[in-house]
Parts: sequence; structure tokens; C-alpha cells
Amino acid sequence: MSIFGNMFDFNRDGKTDIFELSMGLALLDELENDVAEDGNEGDDL
Repeated sequence: MSIFGNMFDFNRDGKTDIFELSMGLALLDELENDVAEDGNEGDDL
């Protein structure tokens, strides 16, 4: 099981492969950058 559970298990095989894990880490990095730049949590609507 990965740190994201099955959230990024795109092929629904019950395992998170390296591509799926990298997508999760990229999302976390993007969210962290958004918060650092604006001071909010992506409430840009």
C-alpha cells in the first residue's frame, strides 16, 4: 500500500505503481507551491 492508499490507483489493480505514485507526489508538490506562493490553499475561484 502506498502513502496515498488507492487514490491514485488508476488501473484499479490494488497496487500503486511508480507512475501512479509520481502523480500523487506531483500533486502534493503543486499544492505545496500554491500555498507557499499565495498563503492560501488554492481558493483562487
